[in-house]
Amino acid sequence: MKYYTQHEHVNVPEGGFFERVSVPGGVREAMALKTDLIDISYAEYIELKNEITIESVSVFQVGYADALQLVGDKYQFVSLNQKSFLKLLTDSHDHLRTDLWAVVVGSAETFLSFIPVLAQVGFKNFLVAVENTEYCQPLIDKMMKIYLGLNIELISYTQVNQIESISSFLLTDFDHIQYKEISQALSYFNFLAPQSLFFDLQSVNNQELQEEALRAHLHCIPANDFFKNRLEMAEEFSI
Repeated sequence: MKYYTQHEHVNVPEGGFFERVSVPGGVREAMALKTDLIDISYAEYIELKNEITIESVSVFQVGYADALQLVGDKYQFVSLNQKSFLKLLTDSHDHLRTDLWAVVVGSAETFLSFIPVLAQVGFKNFLVAVENTEYCQPLIDKMMKIYLGLNIELISYTQVNQIESISSFLLTDFDHIQYKEISQALSYFNFLAPQSLFFDLQSVNNQELQEEALRAHLHCIPANDFFKNRLEMAEEFSI
């Protein structure tokens, strides 16, 4: 089965069910070539959902489909990120303290994918740090209208060194090289309670922040397990 993703950090095991393919023309070319599984961004999802026939959309009320899967001769939108993340949280259930805050640092795609799952397991208070707060605020407002009872506060990347909310979960998804000062500010983990959970999707590229988290005795969720779960769930659907 052919799999296209533009993310170089996604590990695709050799000899596995899916074989990574290079498609210079991106998602549209991958679709034209009938690639079996195609990762898409939030912007691509918004564009494509108005253009192609949707067999079904496997997403939560808020969020977005992050992949296209070929079913017969048509594509189906699927949300592999949310399914994989939910499995990881289930496996880490003993370390979840949902009475405290959860902090999410990344893009709109990051919080659209993962806050619905964190809310599903019981978190109600969220602090979200993004680069562009003006773009993300309407998405946050929509999320709180649908998920009644959630408290989501939005800050910019430059404010992460001012986080005071006592939290038990930190999820990061940003380029640690490009935003080195953000990574350094987070590395103190002074807003996290002891034995908190840490999940860094970019640790497959740069492990420095995760290594600091381990030294701080945080429980780290392996990013490789997350990407492995995504492909296993897609494989189960394809069989």
